[in-house]
Amino acid sequence: MKARKIIPILLLALMLVAASGLNTATAYFTSHTASSGGQELSIDMPPSEPDEDVDPIEMTKRLTVTNDSKFPVFVRARAYAPDDITLVISGSGWSLGSDGWYYYDSPIDPQAKTAELLVKIENVPADAEDGDNFNVVLVYEVTRVRYNDDGSEYADWDSELIRGEETR
Repeated sequence: MKARKIIPILLLALMLVAASGLNTATAYFTSHTASSGGQELSIDMPPSEPDEDVDPIEMTKRLTVTNDSKFPVFVRARAYAPDDITLVISGSGWSLGSDGWYYYDSPIDPQAKTAELLVKIENVPADAEDGDNFNVVLVYEVTRVRYNDDGSEYADWDSELIRGEETR
């Protein structure tokens, strides 16, 4: 008689255990779905076009930078030359920073360009001959305008692009 009472209780317990695992299994099978479509991603870096004009007779190089992006940018430039060459750098709206870069004083709006930065070789080495080349390299950088909490503009020259994401 005891076996008759135990079998239904065991069956009931077995059904309860099976039923408790049923929800978990059902949730697993319904938690997956398929999707389609796409979205183009952009790193949104500010494109810009430099324009350099070299005059070998006057021994000058002129630089302007055009902002081809959709947002305002800051621009800075630096000139490199051999050690025995002295460069005189000037331009309206450009100022020398303590780090050796020349900074354009205001942001450049989309489709606008900087004023001219003039780089002139001041002294020609005594042993130079007619036809000698003097390699002066101009490097420029552009960064997107950032805004402080009060709405004032600033440039973050330390921001980096890592794996398609702008940091800092």
